[in-house]
Amino acid sequence: MAKDCCSSECSSSERLTPQYRKILWIALIINASMFVVEIFSGIHAESVSLMADAIDFFGDAMNYGVSLAVLSMSLAWRARTALLKGLTMGSFGLLIPSH
Repeated sequence: MAKDCCSSECSSSERLTPQYRKILWIALIINASMFVVEIFSGIHAESVSLMADAIDFFGDAMNYGVSLAVLSMSLAWRARTALLKGLTMGSFGLLIPSH
């Protein structure tokens, strides 16, 4: 299967459409906007739950930002970034206690 992937004549960047980049930008803007709305709402309402959810939106926005940053890079850099993002998310699951 990997042989078929590597032997094709098209590069991986040819498969990335402008629509894909646009969708990432939309997701980034929505998540960043929700972060701002919820952080101010959480502070105003003194709600730790809203502030925690705002931080989640911030993390999602950063994830989309990193994805946009490496989108035009080589496949190797995109793969390294995906691995780093996966390791980061895994460490959140292991290190943040649940109550």
